[in-house]
Amino acid sequence: HGGAVPFTHALHAYNALMPSSEDQLGHDFINQFYETQSPSLAIRSDDGSHLKSANKETKTKLSNPANDEMYGNKPIIFQRESNYVRVTVFRGGHEIIHNAALNWLAAQRRGRPAIWNPREICYWMDVKDCESQSGK
Repeated sequence: HGGAVPFTHALHAYNALMPSSEDQLGHDFINQFYETQSPSLAIRSDDGSHLKSANKETKTKLSNPANDEMYGNKPIIFQRESNYVRVTVFRGGHEIIHNAALNWLAAQRRGRPAIWNPREICYWMDVKDCESQSGK
């Protein structure tokens, strides 16, 4: 989540795709998350408006995302989904996680709701860390 491009760009893009401001992440939450590099610290320091429709269940989900084997050795530190949009922040740099991206894309079907957690791993690539860096 460190690197040349701040992860806040992804969080703001997530907000831009939300049809309702009720599902957006609060600007204070985004700023605190970036400052502390921890979503749980940002939630604790936030006034509860990190989501306009915040509740205890959502806060728990935001602060304790499940690890996903498709992300390999890159632990997920934040994940939020709503409707057809999901954002994931993981420990890493400005890179793509090929296995997560390709398997997610392979599970999608036009005209159907998004499948966020593909049950079947269709593609597996052995990618070295230096090969996953993007924007170089």
